[in-house]
Amino acid sequence: MRKGTDVPRKGALKNSKARQVDNTPVVLTPGTFYTSPGLGIGKRGVDLLKCYQGEYANDQRNGRGVYKYANGYATYEGEYKNGVKHGQGTLTFKDGSFYEGEFVDGEIQGRGTRRFNNGNRYVGDFEMGEMHGQGTLTFKNRDRYEGQMMRNKMHGEGILYKENGDVYRGEFHEHRISGQGTMSYANGDRYKGAWKDGKRCGKGMCKFANNNRYSGFWENDTFNGR
Repeated sequence: MRKGTDVPRKGALKNSKARQVDNTPVVLTPGTFYTSPGLGIGKRGVDLLKCYQGEYANDQRNGRGVYKYANGYATYEGEYKNGVKHGQGTLTFKDGSFYEGEFVDGEIQGRGTRRFNNGNRYVGDFEMGEMHGQGTLTFKNRDRYEGQMMRNKMHGEGILYKENGDVYRGEFHEHRISGQGTMSYANGDRYKGAWKDGKRCGKGMCKFANNNRYSGFWENDTFNGR
């Protein structure tokens, strides 16, 4: 075997068939066990020992299988096609976070669920491993966002349901309330107009719970900058 690879224990090759797949030593046993060194899903250029147990066809991983990293960084359980993750699967990380959903050509792609180790949870579209498209992001503090995502951030049109009862409908930019939108406050106030970085800023109108109204320019969340 190549220098730096694990040497099979004595007798491991008995009743098995050794092959070369992409210049990588492979041992096929009755349980279909595959192990080789290769590029991990962590930092680029870092070799991690990878172990695979599952279905094998045409000298490649095809069908269902379990793929583990020897250092415990992550475990994948799901479907394979032509040697890569493809179809439905679950990728569980060492910190307890996980992704469950669709994979395409080895990448997290399509619809799925991502649970983070900080308690946040996302259900929706993914592109190249990132939250991208339409989805629902629920935060640990029980705030919930439903709408467009771009590169892991709330971006575009969406609705933010806050744990305190406030509800915002409108535009988001780079994970912040920015643009045009309407906030219905739990105390009965309602503001419609321009926002910047989560604050009322620009032209807008607020109808207060006592039926008073203010229409005009806002700055730093106060009307007329006062």
